[in-house]
Amino acid sequence: MVAFLSERERIFTYTHYYPMMNILLICLIIILPFFIQRLCRNVKAFRFIGSVITCFLVGLALGNLIPTSFMNHKLIKSFYEILVPLGIVLMLLSTDIKQWLKASVRILFAYALQILSVILASLAAFFVLRDMLTDAPALTAMISATYIGGTPNMSAVKLAIGASEELFAGVFLSDLVASILYIIFIMVFAGRFFRKFLPPYSSKDSLQKKINNEIISFYSLPISKRFINIIIGFILAIIITAIAMTMHYLFFRTIDSINMMFIILTITSIAIIFSFIKSIRTLPGHFEAGDYLFNTFFLCVGALASFKEIISVNLTLLLYVSCILYGSFFIHFVFAKIFRLDRDTFILTSVAGVMSSPFIPAVAATLKNKDIIVPAIAASIGGLAIGNFIGITLATILSSFL
Repeated sequence: MVAFLSERERIFTYTHYYPMMNILLICLIIILPFFIQRLCRNVKAFRFIGSVITCFLVGLALGNLIPTSFMNHKLIKSFYEILVPLGIVLMLLSTDIKQWLKASVRILFAYALQILSVILASLAAFFVLRDMLTDAPALTAMISATYIGGTPNMSAVKLAIGASEELFAGVFLSDLVASILYIIFIMVFAGRFFRKFLPPYSSKDSLQKKINNEIISFYSLPISKRFINIIIGFILAIIITAIAMTMHYLFFRTIDSINMMFIILTITSIAIIFSFIKSIRTLPGHFEAGDYLFNTFFLCVGALASFKEIISVNLTLLLYVSCILYGSFFIHFVFAKIFRLDRDTFILTSVAGVMSSPFIPAVAATLKNKDIIVPAIAASIGGLAIGNFIGITLATILSSFL
């Protein structure tokens, strides 16, 4: 179209039309997750699927159905590279490390076994299947981090190690397929199946002290209060990111070439330090704002992915992801059998790692056990920080074996 315009019209088009389209694109990306999250909260089918997967699928549809002249891929990529650091900070600001340590010793021990199981399964998959895949260290890093702390870790590690969008989309899709089968088994069959092999849960086994702190629901606050809390959270996230960038400059003496691994690990550490300040940690809205940013991130990832690439699922990659997921699940079960963990503790700590905290209450309801929801969620949020460090460490170590 531009080729048939006069020089004056062409200048007007590039200076007015395309900037306006970019603004509309960013507005669409920012607003859509709001409606998707409301849909997932109010409609049972979408609540089961989850907002992350729904955002990815909506982004995938938009990216492949809307003309490429509107979908500025470079702008989308630049936008989501900003979202990940801010999202990590916001989610970690609400982490209560003291509460995490006060949670049942048995729950934390079981979750530590989950982490160890993921590491062992990741190492086994790498050394057995590494010749069948390219970028095996990057794959191992993203997958292991995901099954320790949740989907946000996948995006954080992806950004830290500089994995490609195509590789990330493939890992995400493979995880999606493998995780659907996992959660169906957990929700429908796991309770009855593992009852045959593991002892029942007993409240006497738990050393958890009752947490009396009243948790204020973010969504119960007035809209104005929510908005103020989110603004405060963003200001803190920007300050922490600025500190990390300053430390990067002092360490590397440049900001032209940014070492994202250094940035991700630094902001993770600083955010955890800030979380010890009670007035910051207890301010409602940090976790929700961070979750919103990661939903936006997966909308962007979907928009950058191609139907052709998604349809041709790499079966080897799916096998690799499945080996880590189900291998770690089996190893975790063996540990549970050895250390005589009860059925509910084993299942919920597995879900805390593989599926992250939003799935814990639903699974606990199927087990008819609400006693360990809080410590399991606490363990899962703690894994959000641990997963980044373990994933990046594995990527660094395993790279030396290629």
